[in-house]
Amino acid sequence: MSEDALTRLIDDYSNKKLILFLRSKCDSFAESQESLPHYCDDKFSDFQQLGEIRFSTASRLVIVAALVSDDLTDRSGKKAQYEKAKKILKELALYDSGFFIFYDAAGSFRFSLVYVQFQGTKRIFNNFRRFTYFVAKGQPNNTFRIRVGGCAFSSLEAIKDAFSVEKVTKEFYKKIADWYFWAVQNVRFPKDAEVEDNGRNIAVIRMITRLVFIWFMKERKLIASDLFNERTSSNLLKSLKSNETTYYKAILQNLFFATLNTRSLSE
Repeated sequence: MSEDALTRLIDDYSNKKLILFLRSKCDSFAESQESLPHYCDDKFSDFQQLGEIRFSTASRLVIVAALVSDDLTDRSGKKAQYEKAKKILKELALYDSGFFIFYDAAGSFRFSLVYVQFQGTKRIFNNFRRFTYFVAKGQPNNTFRIRVGGCAFSSLEAIKDAFSVEKVTKEFYKKIADWYFWAVQNVRFPKDAEVEDNGRNIAVIRMITRLVFIWFMKERKLIASDLFNERTSSNLLKSLKSNETTYYKAILQNLFFATLNTRSLSE
């Protein structure tokens, strides 16, 4: 049930869908909606305290959501959102941590964890950039889906782990390494790729490097994402059978050696 609730939340954000997700995911979530109009300004409106997660009688995490005036992007408004989250935590005496959700009219949102760390008697806030996910409507949002969807919400430490960039990075490279070792044993290349020493290994590394580069270009919206959509590709190409090389030759090869190997007219 929580997986379905998370999918609905990702597909098109609303406070109601967030509450349903938290309710399905976390037994210790307590809904208590309250308007916080004094935090609104020209950048943010409709501040709402949606509830809290109770880890113990002495430890609680507040959930606050707000509508942003402009369309959200991966980079937009982070500093202003962080400053607003810190201000709220400073003034809500019961809480030293919170989920802060900033969403736009289109249904995209930024889901952030902000918490206080104590150095003696001094209160220090965590690094906002390391503990935030941007969830874009219409995109897979796989990291958010896996990390937040797989979190037990049982403690603040468990939630911190769901935002761990280092852990996500290690998992990412482990999957690439696993695929590399599988590919070296199973792929087929033209005979000339096997002539040089370790030719097969070098060819696989080149392929992985190019694919990762293309993927990052797509994530930065420098390459049309439709090119990586199976339904779109099936309409463009004669075949997508796994034993044929149509997709590679028509799409990837052209990206590697034609489109991205050609100077733009503006240069």
